[in-house]
Amino acid sequence: MANHIESVLITGGTGFIGLKTAKRLASLGYKVVLLDNFLYQIHGNNGVMNEELRNLDQSISIVVGDVLNPDIWRTALKDIDAVIHLAALTGTGQSMYETYNYSNVNIGGTSILLDLLPEYKSRLKKVVVASSRSIYGEGKYKAKGSAQVHYPERRDLHLLNKGVFEFYDDHNNELMAVATDEKTPPNPLSTYAITKYAQEKLILNTCGALGVDAVALRYQNVYGPGQSFRNPYTGIVSIFSSAILRDQEINVFEDGKATRDFVFIDDVVEANVKALQSGDVNGKAINVGTGTPVSILAVVETLGKYLNKQPKFHISGEFRAGDIRHNYADTTLMNRLLNFSPAISFDKGIQHFIQHMLQNEAKLGDPARYNDSLEEMRAKGLMGKGKR
Repeated sequence: MANHIESVLITGGTGFIGLKTAKRLASLGYKVVLLDNFLYQIHGNNGVMNEELRNLDQSISIVVGDVLNPDIWRTALKDIDAVIHLAALTGTGQSMYETYNYSNVNIGGTSILLDLLPEYKSRLKKVVVASSRSIYGEGKYKAKGSAQVHYPERRDLHLLNKGVFEFYDDHNNELMAVATDEKTPPNPLSTYAITKYAQEKLILNTCGALGVDAVALRYQNVYGPGQSFRNPYTGIVSIFSSAILRDQEINVFEDGKATRDFVFIDDVVEANVKALQSGDVNGKAINVGTGTPVSILAVVETLGKYLNKQPKFHISGEFRAGDIRHNYADTTLMNRLLNFSPAISFDKGIQHFIQHMLQNEAKLGDPARYNDSLEEMRAKGLMGKGKR
C-alpha cells in the first residue's frame, strides 16, 4: 500500500462522496471504516437499511455515531492508518440561519478528532480533509483587457436590490471571473464557508504540529449518481432535475448567469485516492474542479435536453445571503501535485446522472421541501429580490 496505509476511516462515510470513495478504496485493497450518523435530512428514515449499504464489500465496515461523541471517534479510529474527513453539515443557505448547528458540528466535530490525535499519531499517517471552493468567496476577477487582479468583497446589497449582480471596477468596467488559484485570499461569505475554512486550517495546523501528514481538498460543486435526492439545501443538479421531471417550475435566482464549476463524483473520488496515496501534498490545500465555468441557465437547459423535456423556469431576480456570483477552479496545482485531471465533462456527467435518476425515480425528493427551504430564508430576511 502507498505510504504503508492499509486502513482508512471515512467520516460522513455513507454520504454521497464517502460511499463512492469507500468502494473505490476497497477495490484497491484497503480496509475501510465508515463513520456516519445517518442524518435524516440526507438519508431519510431508513438510511441504515439501505440496500447499497447492506451489500458492501466485506472490507468495509460501518460505525454508527456522531462526530460530536469522543467515544465514537475512539471506536472508529482503532487500528486506522489514515482519515478522510468528510463529515459536515452542508448548505450555504441553511447555514445562515443555523449558525450554531453548523459551527458545532463542522468545527466542533473536527476539534474532537484533533484533541484525540495525540493518542493515535503513532499509527495515523495522514488526514485528508474535505474543504470547499466556498472559502474563496467571490474568488478572482479581472477587467477585460486588463492584467490587474481584483478580489471582490461581498456584493453590495443596494446594488443587488437594483438587479446589479456583476462586479465593476472603480472606472465602471465590468469585472470578469478568472480561474481561482490556491493563492487567492480566503474570503468566506457564509457560515458554511467559514466552518469549512476552519476545518481546513484546524487540520493542517494541528496535524503539522503533531507530525501527521495532512492535505485539504477544496471541492468545487460535486454532482453525479448517488447524490441525495432528499436534501433540499444542496445540489441544484438534483433539485432542478426533480422539478423538470415533474413539470414543476424552477426558480432561477438572479439573472441565471451566475456560474459554478461542476465536478463529477468519479473525478472527486479519484482526487481523494490520489491525495491519500501521494507523498508530495503534505500541508497543502488543493482545488478539485474542472476549471470550466457553467451558468445556472446552462444547467437547466442541459438537464432539460437529456430528460427530453422543456424546462419550466422563472428568472426571478431573487438572491440569497451567502451566495456568490462566480467561481471556478484553477486546476494547475491539482494537475501537478496529484498528477490528475478530471475525465468527465459536464455534458457527459449530466447524462450519467440522468440515467441514474430515472432508474431511481421512486426515491426522488419532494420539490416542496426545496420551496419550503426558500420560504424559511425569506421569513428570516435572508433573501432579497433585484428589480429587473
